[in-house]
Amino acid sequence: MPASKPFAFVCGTDEFLVQRAGQQRFDALAAGMGADEFSREIISGFAANISEVESAVNRFREAVQTVPMFGGGRVVWR
Repeated sequence: MPASKPFAFVCGTDEFLVQRAGQQRFDALAAGMGADEFSREIISGFAANISEVESAVNRFREAVQTVPMFGGGRVVWR
């Protein structure tokens, strides 16, 4: 993965289109870095209130700070 683009943020008002664009980006990044199943992680980013937002942010932070089991990079989605 290029060092200049380590993070992508996809958002919008149409949940279906955002989901599709996010899935495409995730798949492209994972394929581009040759990520196996141990270096891919999908977490839920859904939040209905502020306390759930805090929980989602914490799950995301933990996911990106976790070192891959067999070294290399990680691809996290949600």
